[in-house]
This record gives sequence, structure tokens and C-alpha cells, in this order.
Amino acid sequence: MNGVGVLFSHEWSVFSYFLLNDRFIHSKNRESLGFSLAVNHLADRSEDEMRMMRGRQRSTGYNGALPFDRSQYDEKDVPDHIDWRLRGQLFTGHPVWSFAHWSSLGVI
Repeated sequence: MNGVGVLFSHEWSVFSYFLLNDRFIHSKNRESLGFSLAVNHLADRSEDEMRMMRGRQRSTGYNGALPFDRSQYDEKDVPDHIDWRLRGQLFTGHPVWSFAHWSSLGVI
């Protein structure tokens, strides 16, 4: 296949991913779930491209890590509250991202 054919087939696959995602968006919006979805800059990405962007590589086998030994730690020694700001461990960065991130971890 020449270069033009490869380019055309890539553009067609990108367009087909966009169509699939667009149909998904419209089908979810028709369900009236209390929120609505919209097309963004990732709408033409394949599932493999999205996995690559997330950066995590999954493995199915043993990864060589040692198992976590819980017997070394006593759960009674854990304090009820830790203010990580006093220890200089809380980087706020963008306030909206920071709140969402830390609240999802149960810190806030």
C-alpha cells in the first residue's frame, strides 16, 4: 500500500472511533441521567491510544514484588488525624484538582 492509502486508512479509523464515541455520547444523553456528555479532544482516540496515554502497563503475571507483610504494622498505632500541611507534604497546585484528588483519597 502506498503512503496515501496508509494515510487514508488511518484517517478512516480515527473517524470511525469518533463516530463510535459520538454515538455513545448521544445515547447517554438521551437517558437523562442528570448530567450530559459532550465531545472533547479525546473523542477520536482508540482504546489502545487511551491506555497508552494513561501510562499504566498492566501485567497478568508475577511482577517480582514482595508481598506486603501486615504483621509488621499495628493498626492501633495509626493516629485518628494527620495534618499533612504541617509536615509539608500537601502540594496544592491547582485548587480544584487538589480538592478533588485529596477528597477522593478520603483526606479531606
